[in-house]
Amino acid sequence: MRREIILATVMITAITAVSAFIAKGQANASDSINDLYIHQFDLTVTGKTASHVNTILLGVKDFLRKFGTPVKVSVEYSEMDEDSMTHYTYKGMEAWYMKDELQAMSITSPGYCFQLMNGGSIKVGNNIGSVAKMFPRSWANKQFAGQVFVSLIGKTGPVDMNFLFEYDVKTNLITGIFVQQ
Repeated sequence: MRREIILATVMITAITAVSAFIAKGQANASDSINDLYIHQFDLTVTGKTASHVNTILLGVKDFLRKFGTPVKVSVEYSEMDEDSMTHYTYKGMEAWYMKDELQAMSITSPGYCFQLMNGGSIKVGNNIGSVAKMFPRSWANKQFAGQVFVSLIGKTGPVDMNFLFEYDVKTNLITGIFVQQ
């Protein structure tokens, strides 16, 4: 159990560090650093309508109201933040909250999706070509095989959060959708 907590914390820290480095590189490599505005999408249960408030902006209470009771809840210590965070585990989705703010989210099943307000969606198992088509600048600036980072922008400018779409380079199928600060 303790090993799982440590492994999860290390994974979050590593993904966060790599995404910050890559996002910074993408900002320098492109005229437009952001491909996606927060109000253009939501993370939802597949088949449900996107809500008017993006999931990544929800506090814990509203997040739990939206997604229901998790299969497991645990508290983990983040060495990087020197604070504890609550880890909510669902079947195919995980979320980490610290001080009522989403820190990271992991979608690994087609039961949850990235849904655009115009009706388009991306989920695990889709071809990565859908990400390339929706986010051509991010696709053109990808730095690692199997990963596409998409920067986010809010009402006042860039936000400290990125999307990572992971895919199998042999099949081109999406294997995970991650949001991290």
